[in-house]
Amino acid sequence: MIARLRAWFAALTARERSMVSLALGLALAIALAQGVVVPLCRAWLAARDTHALAMARSARLLHDLAEIPPPMALRPVDVVRLTRRAAQAGVHLAPPLAQGDGLALSGQGTSAAVLAWLESLHDQGAVVRRLTLNPVPGGGLACEVGVVPAGGFDKLSPNGG
Repeated sequence: MIARLRAWFAALTARERSMVSLALGLALAIALAQGVVVPLCRAWLAARDTHALAMARSARLLHDLAEIPPPMALRPVDVVRLTRRAAQAGVHLAPPLAQGDGLALSGQGTSAAVLAWLESLHDQGAVVRRLTLNPVPGGGLACEVGVVPAGGFDKLSPNGG
């Protein structure tokens, strides 16, 4: 095949050979431009447009974040209400200790009473951050609980300060 092509090219006159070479060179240049340069340009333009859209979204988000009011101060956990509710549930609490942003509580009672009281903490504006439950030899549970105001973090929690 190549031998036939060489023979055909050799049979051409010098002027025809230069015209065929020029046409072949132009065809290669067009193929290179259409196959490589044009797709690269389109990809660059698409990336530029995507970047511009992302920058606009980012600016809009930053503007929206700047307009959010600062969070309200956390209400402290009401210790009196907490101990009263524990007594009503049948849990005998030791005096609460302040710990970080919250309280450390320890007490004991029947299993049902302790679990019901733990469930009611959220309604009282407290979030349990740490909990240890141990069985008591006479029956029931002893618990050690770390609570913080809803929305706050305890100093010992992984998100604390």
